Amino acid sequence: MRKITFDEEELFALAILEPADRKSMVGKMADILPELKEDQEMYSLLLSAMEKLKRISDRDYEKLGLDAYREELRYMDEEDDDNSDLSASPVGSAPDAKKETEAQNGQGD
Repeated sequence: MRKITFDEEELFALAILEPADRKSMVGKMADILPELKEDQEMYSLLLSAMEKLKRISDRDYEKLGLDAYREELRYMDEEDDDNSDLSASPVGSAPDAKKETEAQNGQGD
């Protein structure tokens, strides 16, 4: 029997879903698939991963190391939160920019 391997995108998809065991992961994926019909790329990714999960043992599932992928996802999410905080507070607002332009043109208050 050939060894089943998951690519990195599949492992990240599995890590996002977070079920603790292989059978509940397959069940969750089966529930989600119908909602992904519009996104053919994501649908294909999850379908491929689900079919692979069906062919591996529970022991092999535990060896996938999904916790490391979950940790990386948390780290990436924290970085996104940090970056969104910066973009949520602009350096200058439109009224500030108008005042600055008027001051440079000698039209200030």
